[in-house]
Amino acid sequence: MLTLSILGGLWVPVENFPSWLRAIAEWTPSNSYAGLSWRIAFGDVPSLRQVVLLSAWLLVFGVYAVYGYRRAGRRA
Repeated sequence: MLTLSILGGLWVPVENFPSWLRAIAEWTPSNSYAGLSWRIAFGDVPSLRQVVLLSAWLLVFGVYAVYGYRRAGRRA
């Protein structure tokens, strides 16, 4: 998770990244979460892209958690 926070721009602003790394950073869940939080904090409406990306990451991590939970249950 540390890598996601660094790559997502939580420690260093994404604007300081090289263009190729900035393109990758914009797809991370931490970048979308931070952008969503900043928009709400400053009274703006969250962008549709941020909401969709966070929902997609929620689905990916949720499916992976269910898979891991079911797989661990088979071994017990």
